[in-house]
Amino acid sequence: MILGFTGTLVSGKGTASKILRDEYGMQILSFSDEVRKFINEDLTNRGPVDREKMQFWGNEVRSQYRIDFWEERLFPQIEKRYSQVVDSFKYTDQIKNFMSKYDPFILIAFDADPELRFKWMRERNRPGDPETWNEFLEADRVDKEGYKEGIGQNTKGCMEIADYKIYNNGSIDDLARKVRELIF
Repeated sequence: MILGFTGTLVSGKGTASKILRDEYGMQILSFSDEVRKFINEDLTNRGPVDREKMQFWGNEVRSQYRIDFWEERLFPQIEKRYSQVVDSFKYTDQIKNFMSKYDPFILIAFDADPELRFKWMRERNRPGDPETWNEFLEADRVDKEGYKEGIGQNTKGCMEIADYKIYNNGSIDDLARKVRELIF
């Protein structure tokens, strides 16, 4: 079984992935990790890896090489394993590629109230994360809709085609219960 996760920034995707890894031994693959690896291994003069740089190179590589560049980096890793979580789908064509290649493929969208997500973002304190409420709202907009119309990420479109949605406005235990009920 291949589970795909999409959703708004800091809505619980990574936490849900860790729950499935720790409790059920599922393997986690991440588009974000692939972009980080690409930046760290393949680019010179890269500097610190932050959200803006990842979004830029994620989009740039898709436009310069192939639209399915990131999926092609993940596919061989999936072939070697059975139960997988693939985290951070940001483009609808990525989802369609996975749907055509894997059966069953189940897409789950995560969301939470913006105020909670901003609080969690500040608590995780990841380099490059927005520091103010307005910066967070802009990063959230770009993540959902792209930086220009039709260009960039489309988390909103991914969430619209998800098989299931999890609203994560509670505790980690609440999220774990919702994930278990949905999948098992």
